[in-house]
Amino acid sequence: MSDFGLTRTTGLDVDPVVVTDVMADPTLTDDEKARYTGVGIGAWVGVPLVKGGHFVAALGVHHRTPREWTAHEVAFVEETAERTWAAVERASAEDALRESEEHLQKAISIETVGVLFFDLGGQMTDSNEAFARMTGYGRAELLDSVSWEALTPPEFEAAAARGETAP
Repeated sequence: MSDFGLTRTTGLDVDPVVVTDVMADPTLTDDEKARYTGVGIGAWVGVPLVKGGHFVAALGVHHRTPREWTAHEVAFVEETAERTWAAVERASAEDALRESEEHLQKAISIETVGVLFFDLGGQMTDSNEAFARMTGYGRAELLDSVSWEALTPPEFEAAAARGETAP
């Protein structure tokens, strides 16, 4: 990016940079102009993306000859940059969720560790086979008819009622 003078556009400035004629742009050095024309760029629009106060990416669109960019075109590049970033963030979140689910499935599948899920009202919503074996109930029975209170040892009932963890 520095070879093309783009480091000036990667600060916290969120406004698009519009260059209608590379050769006539007073902000570009002669070396930068030569680099642009060397790769066939006569005009460009650059949209920096700043998220959480940090520069995270930029989207650039260029044209081989000088041209006037319309406000609609610049807005389209900005929208494309935002949508692309949103897609990248969504994909990243989906990857993290998938990885988390894989870790959870590994933990649940351990045959010596009982795992039980229940909602805030105390209704059991799922368990693994190990938990069912440890309690002597079948999984379906645990979820359909066994109460959380029935599985709580008497010495932990008071703490469970207060929502505390057992000592």
